[in-house]
Amino acid sequence: MRRAKNGRLNRDILEVRGLDGVYLPLCLTSARQEYVEHICTSSGSYLASYESIAISSPGSYAIACVGGANCFPYLNNYCKRGVAARCSKDYVDKRKIYFTSGYRGGSQWLWEDDTPIDFPVYGHGRCLAVVGGEFRAVECESPGIALCEVPRECIYHEEYYGRKNTTKDGLPCMKWNDPSVLYYGDAIAGQATWNHNFCRMLEDEDTPSCFSSPTIRNPCMIPDCPDSSSRLELKADLSSKCGPAFFACRDSGKCLPDDFRCDFEPDCSDASDEEDCEDYLKNFELVGTLKIADKITEIWTYIPHVQGV
Repeated sequence: MRRAKNGRLNRDILEVRGLDGVYLPLCLTSARQEYVEHICTSSGSYLASYESIAISSPGSYAIACVGGANCFPYLNNYCKRGVAARCSKDYVDKRKIYFTSGYRGGSQWLWEDDTPIDFPVYGHGRCLAVVGGEFRAVECESPGIALCEVPRECIYHEEYYGRKNTTKDGLPCMKWNDPSVLYYGDAIAGQATWNHNFCRMLEDEDTPSCFSSPTIRNPCMIPDCPDSSSRLELKADLSSKCGPAFFACRDSGKCLPDDFRCDFEPDCSDASDEEDCEDYLKNFELVGTLKIADKITEIWTYIPHVQGV
């Protein structure tokens, strides 16, 4: 049995408490879905189902309000239908968006570790989410819940967990657990389990770094995350905020990786990342209505914003 202040679910039937303290089913005409949602959330659950049912008990309550605010239950012996509802903790709320670590890079969908996603993804957007129990493409700025945290490509609160793997001078990073690196001693406890070559911020250091050789650890060029609390400061100093491998959206100043520029899909809210892009169609000549009939090696099927007219 799930209970709120003046309502409860008794064997999935919505009941309310009368002025005498007795619980009876609430008539369908007085019921509101938010009543049950409150009962579910008060027990740490969510509303999984809500439907009309026939009332078998001899009495029920309806609700009357005076002045639109002072509401109270009264006995209604003629009501025939009530509400059956179910709260659940076992399943995700199908009305919400749950983000995964999957993303669309160009024409291909990938997981966070760059493993290709081997099932079709439908919808519009760059981020992969679970919506209604199915994988869907959604806009990354959509409100939702992160199932798998996507790393920031900037330093946030003196931490960096992104995927940058070159030094400030452009040298490739070695894996932290490379045997030749470990031979000369660990830079940090647990380094032997770091099976990647991404730049990392080590304790008591203020710059991410990586090993460019077994004995040399070099700093990486990672920008600080913009301070969202100071929009004016962000716009006044975009170049230093975003760094050489990033660019800033014109309207918001949001820092995005250079790979997002001129990829035929707007990532900035003002589409400034798709301005002044090279028109590759100028390198080709349109010859009538001829079509390629054979020897096709590849087709790019996702070009939402084509070039040319």
